[in-house]
Amino acid sequence: RMQPDHPVEQVSWNDVVEYINGLNKLSQSNDHRVQEVLKRLIPGHQRGDIYDLPTEAQWEFVMRNRGQAEKQYFDRDDAKDLAPHAWHYSNSNSQTHEVATRQPRMIDGKPFYDLEGNVWEWNKDSWDGSSPLPGGKDPIGTSGSFRVLRGGSWSTEDPYLLSGHRGGYDPGVRGNLVGFRLVRTRP
Repeated sequence: RMQPDHPVEQVSWNDVVEYINGLNKLSQSNDHRVQEVLKRLIPGHQRGDIYDLPTEAQWEFVMRNRGQAEKQYFDRDDAKDLAPHAWHYSNSNSQTHEVATRQPRMIDGKPFYDLEGNVWEWNKDSWDGSSPLPGGKDPIGTSGSFRVLRGGSWSTEDPYLLSGHRGGYDPGVRGNLVGFRLVRTRP
């Protein structure tokens, strides 16, 4: 059962895409009341902001500290530093936890919470279950019926919390292990 201040869970990729489409429509609204509500719900919101799921390449870029961290676990090659940053199998008591209660990963001086653990995060990309991350500048995987999941969850053991670990689910699947993170761009 979802709890206040915990990550959103029990949402399929399809649900999230529908939510994002509605959010983007509201973001374009000229109604000042709508914009005020969005500003209260989304810190820093500005009319016309565009929301989306991160591409897998964007997620990987952040998880690798903007390409600076080549270690297996963010900035280490062992899992010793994982517990202070992630709710996972060893410390979660088999449930999600409030967001931003573990130490953040600092990227360009900005805190990023729950990159590892708590809930797997839907990504924008399709995946066939075996192909490597496509190359190029922010490529989007388009082959396969699965949708990419990154980051691990409260039930994930250390080896599945590696910075480069990928998973995938059918876009219609809902579960208490899966949630999402939005990215925002400005036109």
